[in-house]
Amino acid sequence: MMTDSKLLLLVTQKTELVELISFLAFFSLPFPLLGFTKILMPGKEKMFGKLQGCFWMMAVIYTVNYMTDLIPVTAVIVAEHFFMVVTIILVLYYGAYHIREHKNGKILRVMLGYITFSIFSISAFAFFYKGDSIRYSVCYMIGISGLVFFLMNAACIALYEQMEKSANAAVYARMGQTVIWTHCFRERMKKCTKISKK
Repeated sequence: MMTDSKLLLLVTQKTELVELISFLAFFSLPFPLLGFTKILMPGKEKMFGKLQGCFWMMAVIYTVNYMTDLIPVTAVIVAEHFFMVVTIILVLYYGAYHIREHKNGKILRVMLGYITFSIFSISAFAFFYKGDSIRYSVCYMIGISGLVFFLMNAACIALYEQMEKSANAAVYARMGQTVIWTHCFRERMKKCTKISKK
């Protein structure tokens, strides 16, 4: 949002630099998302890794093109949008499959975040091609905020589950100690009873 606003241009007074920062910020967004998705969906690491490679390649092409101006910028942006649409479709498809298989509340929250992000990303594409840069930026901001909200929600669920497991482990440890002490006490009492009978 900040890179697409006029604030950065006001501070730097350099249109080309602001454009470069804006597009590199946009091109770098898929890297952490795909990295997280690889962890979330084991078995699909290779596919999402290849998509990460495609986005790295696009960032490099854009940077080289910024210096050499060999390809029209629009062609690079259209290619980036194409990869983003393919990524969105694959993440939603395999995410839905993963939810059906595992029925996990955390994954459901994460997928709700991806769905929110996808809806607003596609809306942002539409505004971009219409030339409406303000709505384009706002759509991306809402989409990313929605994704972050659901990721935080999933993280809170995971934290609560971990705390519950730790609490249960502590209870079981105390129960185990009680059983051991009870057993030791009984053994001691048996010995004392035998001695007193003698």
